[in-house]
Amino acid sequence: AVDNIFGSIIRGRLSDKVVPKVVAEVATKLTEATIQLWTKTSAKMLPTPAKFHYLFNMRELSRVFGGLFEAPRDTIKDEVYLVKLWRHECERVFTDKLTNAPDKEWESNCILNVIGDIF
Repeated sequence: AVDNIFGSIIRGRLSDKVVPKVVAEVATKLTEATIQLWTKTSAKMLPTPAKFHYLFNMRELSRVFGGLFEAPRDTIKDEVYLVKLWRHECERVFTDKLTNAPDKEWESNCILNVIGDIF
């Protein structure tokens, strides 16, 4: 369902008719990568009394994609830029919510692992 919503939008916005084909191919993987990151993060970073704000719901997915949609299409020149933009949005949405260095380091490593797995 999530891929149906965000995947359709991103595939339409970054289709091979408006961006280079290699960028369009990477764009089709963004939804899977975001869902994988969100699943790992929400399973690992559970709320505690000291970290009561560690709640990761569907809103985080929409924030990542909202940030991606804000970037003008003509600035996305290649697939490397698109993955860097995705990473930045994930850090903005997920990592910025975390309160201590070990949690932030875990999240950064998780993002890199997802990049390695998906892209």
